[in-house]
Amino acid sequence: YERQVNEGKLLFDPLQQRAAKKLTRLQLALREYDHAAFLERLELLERLEEEEKEQQKQRQCSSDEGSSSGSGGSSSSNHPLQTSSDVKSKTSEAAAAAVEQKTASTASASGVSSNIPIPRGFYIYGDVGTGKSLLLNNFFHNAHLATSTTNTKKRRIHFHSFLQEIHTRIHTYNTSLLHQHGRSFHINTSQHRSRNPILTIAQELSNEVTLLCIDEFQVTDVADAMILKQFFGEVWRRGVVVVATSNRRPRDLYEGGVNREYFLPFLDLVERYCLVHHLSDDGDRTTRNGGSGG
Repeated sequence: YERQVNEGKLLFDPLQQRAAKKLTRLQLALREYDHAAFLERLELLERLEEEEKEQQKQRQCSSDEGSSSGSGGSSSSNHPLQTSSDVKSKTSEAAAAAVEQKTASTASASGVSSNIPIPRGFYIYGDVGTGKSLLLNNFFHNAHLATSTTNTKKRRIHFHSFLQEIHTRIHTYNTSLLHQHGRSFHINTSQHRSRNPILTIAQELSNEVTLLCIDEFQVTDVADAMILKQFFGEVWRRGVVVVATSNRRPRDLYEGGVNREYFLPFLDLVERYCLVHHLSDDGDRTTRNGGSGG
């Protein structure tokens, strides 16, 4: 940014300079961020959780079988060598073992997820001509990723093109499920991950990119609003760094929209995973000698 100012291509703007400095810090963080290692540890965490759920099911089945056997006529009175205190002791030991096992799994899981901090993304908003797209372009072209020598794990895309791609990928995925399982297969858009096309596509994208730059972010459609809430929740959970520009501050997105209350958790996520920066609207500072605004 400062080089372009010195070359006379841009007029100096203190807010743009502040934003550029913050974006530079994000570039430095991305150089150190090992997204591949983060995903590997996250997948290990998920396997641990699945194993814990399966063990809980098995313990519940064993407990149910024991209760059923006891109600069928077998009781402590029929086993003179086994007193009620013995039964209580064994039950306590089993419960303690279960708690210990769960604690160990939880400790391992927390260690898995906490060792690699995710760089916080960036959300730039302001009126047309304040330099948002220019800053995004400069950031994207100069961003180097720790685990990508060819910088192929970063993407810059306009929001409308991005939405079209997501809709197309979801449709393609649903069609493949239909061909594979038939019309009786139930597509679940709740949190059931294995049958949720939105989460599946978000997982695929998170394996493709570490840095996602989106220009002119806006939400006007209720279907898009519901998709974005789930999609970005999963993308951020899987460690993707998002940098976006918009004409609106996060809290004004989809303002007055149908069922907006269901969209509000997404706004909380934006503010959690992105640093929000406002560019003022006192004139067009991005153009000189025919430069582009944004």
